[in-house]
Amino acid sequence: MSRQHGVLHAWYQQQQQRFEQLQSEQGSWQRQQQAHAERLELLQQVSTQYALGSGNGSSALLVKGIGRFRNQLSLITQLQQQELALAEAELRAARERVLHQHLNLKKGDTLLQKLQQQQLQREAKREQRVLDELSGQRFLRRQQACR
Repeated sequence: MSRQHGVLHAWYQQQQQRFEQLQSEQGSWQRQQQAHAERLELLQQVSTQYALGSGNGSSALLVKGIGRFRNQLSLITQLQQQELALAEAELRAARERVLHQHLNLKKGDTLLQKLQQQQLQREAKREQRVLDELSGQRFLRRQQACR
């Protein structure tokens, strides 16, 4: 294996490790995004449960308390929507990083294949030169033996 091939192979292994790390990070962001989406759905379900029906005969204090709770719930829901939007943005960025790293790996793989092909071609040429030399020597021996 040539020095160039060894260096490229070491680089490729580093890139492979980076790719795996980025995939792991992407999975983490995916889980966070799902958790935020689930929390938002739960908050929205709770919000609809506390809607007041008309003519309920509820006391003013109860209506006021539920109103405050719904306002707080609305604020929490907005914050959760923001968290979800941030998590989705991070997930998109993580996917982009994984894609970019995957492209780097493909480039490295292509380079490794080219180097291997070149190595095989050099070896084939060397073998052919040796075979040509042996054939030439054999021919010369036959010529000398015929004289």
